[in-house]
Amino acid sequence: MSFFELNITEVVRFYDEDVEARTHSNSIKTLAGEELGLALLKQHLTETARAPAQVYSTPATKGARLDGWIKVAQPKPVLFQIEVKSWSMHGYGSAKSQLSVDASDTQVSEYKKLAWSRYWKDGEFTAPNLQKVLRRMNHPKSECKLILIEPIACLWAAVHPNGLESPFFTVPTTNSDFTEMHVFSMSAYLRNLLNSKTRTIKLELPKTAKRIEYLNKLLSKCEVPDNYSKQTDGIDSASLQPGHTKY
Repeated sequence: MSFFELNITEVVRFYDEDVEARTHSNSIKTLAGEELGLALLKQHLTETARAPAQVYSTPATKGARLDGWIKVAQPKPVLFQIEVKSWSMHGYGSAKSQLSVDASDTQVSEYKKLAWSRYWKDGEFTAPNLQKVLRRMNHPKSECKLILIEPIACLWAAVHPNGLESPFFTVPTTNSDFTEMHVFSMSAYLRNLLNSKTRTIKLELPKTAKRIEYLNKLLSKCEVPDNYSKQTDGIDSASLQPGHTKY
């Protein structure tokens, strides 16, 4: 199994506070963001006595697709269709979007309300690529057609319509195939763990492990080359002669 120990403080700092990480944020999210979101949601469901019985990747092969499905058996059998969005402060392009890992409860509460107003208006998402979670998708073929399906928007951002601590909440919808939708906030969940003095959490991330395995095969750190001082920005000066392009 491919388990990782998550440094909660550094993850929250990376997504919510570290301006210098902007250059690398999309790459990190591509590497692990979606799987991290599903793993954190699964962990939260387990902690709230809704232990997932099965986690699926999306079965769709064409058209609109979601990021995953989680089936729970308690308190009633439900199949959650899930869309993960790892949008962080880096995407807003403003330091005002920062939320310090050490922010006070009042600051976090006000931030949650403001952030939610950016995501949701009049019973639907403001972003079209999030609105699709409110459309009933083709569920895994192994599941009964009669099983209850409910949507979850799994967001990184610290959000809550009333600024409350809960990382999981439900809102009524309009222009939707469902009467209501659940929202899970990764940032809010991890901040609650920090408030309870939990500093690390172990998660199973097999896809992320495989990607890191490939990177380790492709790249390995080495000693600085002896002729490094003759290079320009790490590129040998010979490569800057006519016929060679510096990228």
